[in-house]
Amino acid sequence: MRKTVREVSAPYPEFLDPEVTVLSSNIRPDPSTMPSIGNGHVATVTHSDTMYVDGLYNGRNSTTHRARLRSSASINITQFSFPVDTQKYSLDVGRGMYIEEYSQEGKVKVELKMYAHQWMNRLLVTEISVINDGGQPVYLNLSQTLGPVSRDVTVNTTHSNGYRVDLEITKETEVEGADTVPVMALSTPVPESITVGPSEASRHLFLTSVGQNPLIAMDFFGTGLSYFMNGTMESSHVNHWANMWRNGRIDIGGNKDLSRLNYASLYYLLSEIPQYESYGPFYGISAGGLGYGDKHNVKKPLYIQSHF
Repeated sequence: MRKTVREVSAPYPEFLDPEVTVLSSNIRPDPSTMPSIGNGHVATVTHSDTMYVDGLYNGRNSTTHRARLRSSASINITQFSFPVDTQKYSLDVGRGMYIEEYSQEGKVKVELKMYAHQWMNRLLVTEISVINDGGQPVYLNLSQTLGPVSRDVTVNTTHSNGYRVDLEITKETEVEGADTVPVMALSTPVPESITVGPSEASRHLFLTSVGQNPLIAMDFFGTGLSYFMNGTMESSHVNHWANMWRNGRIDIGGNKDLSRLNYASLYYLLSEIPQYESYGPFYGISAGGLGYGDKHNVKKPLYIQSHF
């Protein structure tokens, strides 16, 4: 999905200090220090090939573990048609999103944002916005990191109305005689490149909706498309994170490093807990986070010390 826009961003919550809630680096984090995004129902480590869904397990008895699903939400910008003068990589815990920024001074600005929508909790969202104030078209090459087929589920992939549909079912139940669990992931296609003409601005949406009930997953997908087209996809997510911080946080004065640690830790806890129970039962916080849900994965510290 593409929409022609000027830059549209929700205002930063006025009661939060970006100096302690936006954790940034000018060097792209390596895969072992990438942050995770989640909303209690679905989570992923940014730019990884894996996503996990709360309550979706595979394996018999003591071998049971959260079932790995291939992530259709991992979109990378692999090449720019212009020289990149500055770049920045941020985990914005105040707004609950991971952000990459690339720019050519005075001419081009590119932002890639990834987040697990806090209200539409079936959705993983990747948005790429481009503002081209130069006199030449801008080209971005893209790739999608699906990764290998999961050993935890059988997959039937089809394409319907231009969208990718992965119908998946777990292979092994925890106890004999129980039913295996189906899940559907519906996602937008990822082109090899996007083009933005001179003096133009556009925003591009890459959406994944995942859930055990296909009708609910499709409903959230359609709602997400509508919110994007009317310009409220990001703001609806940011406003719900702002409400969570407004209702409960710990502010620490006089020590910004300690305050950053505090907010990062709270972010990971809040992103593990669903704020709305309408989708069904909650199976609990996963050790290390739902984005690192497989028990065989190395658990990630709550605070990303290496880069942010």
